[in-house]
Formats: sequence, structure tokens, C-alpha cells
Amino acid sequence: MNVELDENVVHSRLARCFELHEVGRELALTGLRMRFPKATEEEIWQKLREQVSLRRRGKWGIE
Repeated sequence: MNVELDENVVHSRLARCFELHEVGRELALTGLRMRFPKATEEEIWQKLREQVSLRRRGKWGIE
């Protein structure tokens, strides 16, 4: 099976994927800041790491 990829299409789709990742991360951080208004930035990032870790364990069974 021979698949030809257009470099411009691949680049634009990867760029969109990274942009969506950035938007999702900012939304998650904003939500955490709203839920924990007195938390420091370090505490917010720690809470984000904890949430991601719990999600990964629940979804894929990863420890």
C-alpha cells in the first residue's frame, strides 16, 4: 500500500492539533483557577497533573 502525503496538508493538520491542545490546556487551567481562586500557580499545575493522572489511570489503566 503506497500512500502519498501532501506536506502542506500534514503541516496544517498538525498545527491545528497543537492549537487545539493549547486551547484545551488553557481551558483546564482557567477552570482550576476558578475552582481554587486562592491557589498559587504551582498548586494549579499540581492539580492539573493530578487530574490528568487520574484520567489516564481510569481510561487506560495506567499507573
